[in-house]
Amino acid sequence: MSLEKLFIDREDDRLAVVSILAKNGYTVMIGRQKRPNKSKNECYVGYEPGPSTPADMEKGGGA
Repeated sequence: MSLEKLFIDREDDRLAVVSILAKNGYTVMIGRQKRPNKSKNECYVGYEPGPSTPADMEKGGGA
């Protein structure tokens, strides 16, 4: 499964999203990437379902 990205400008909003996703069993990370043709980086929350998220349970996986 590939990492999905949510681009969120405010740090406190990124931290809130990370907390919610982690509490629901997702693997999460905060990252930065260079914007095309811009001098500033943009921050994102990367996530993918963990081994026992509700999405995996529906597919028959999980604990």
